[in-house]
Amino acid sequence: MITSNNLRNKIGNNIRLIRKQKGLSQKTLADKSGVNAKELSCIELGQRNLTIDTLEKIAAGLDTHVQIYIGK
Repeated sequence: MITSNNLRNKIGNNIRLIRKQKGLSQKTLADKSGVNAKELSCIELGQRNLTIDTLEKIAAGLDTHVQIYIGK
């Protein structure tokens, strides 16, 4: 069973992995996505709930699609 905590961690880990694969710092992604760097850090650590709107901004900043972060 997937809990909200597990899902937050999964999404945060996926964001961090893709950000690092693209060679971006959190600050650069924050600038590209319009999401505050502190909020982005908390999201990557699974410490903050995020809205679909925020996830869409992050995905756009990484030139990816939201589905990548949620998985199957």
